[in-house]
Amino acid sequence: MNEFVLDGEAPLHAQIRRAVAGAILSGKISPGGRMPPEADLMRQFGASRMTVHRAISDLAGEGLVRRNRRAGIFRARLMDYWQGRCPLTGISEPGLLRAFHIKP
Repeated sequence: MNEFVLDGEAPLHAQIRRAVAGAILSGKISPGGRMPPEADLMRQFGASRMTVHRAISDLAGEGLVRRNRRAGIFRARLMDYWQGRCPLTGISEPGLLRAFHIKP
């Protein structure tokens, strides 16, 4: 997945977290879509397993991805992510994306 771009302005795990979060929030990774395995992310970013694991763990803690021990890492639905963080109610995920000017 070449859509991840690092900015060089923070520790590597934070750059990886920001790059993956940006791909998720911009819609490059579809809701429920499977993320690349940590090993693939390690090769792409030139990072250690622990660095990639920390970035993905941060994203999981924020609710942007969910881990399934046997199946892999998946992008969470944005509605699950924004629930409780946003005053919008009764809005679909495409509507939420439009509200934040993100192309679905």
